Amino acid sequence: MNRDKRQQIFERLLERERLGSTGIGGGIGIPHGKIKDLETLVLGFGLSHKGINFESIDGEPTHIFFVL
Repeated sequence: MNRDKRQQIFERLLERERLGSTGIGGGIGIPHGKIKDLETLVLGFGLSHKGINFESIDGEPTHIFFVL
């Protein structure tokens, strides 16, 4: 995947988070978005031992991220 496509994915995820957090609680976040002309599903996993304020519905830090 080229750098431009990776940047487009990153920007789309940020756009989606501006609509509302995808932090579902229990330390889990599922950032996701759609990109026209993307040839295949892109999946990522992230882990933060410290936790990140992701504005989850339970107000707790998010540690595990599944990115779609």
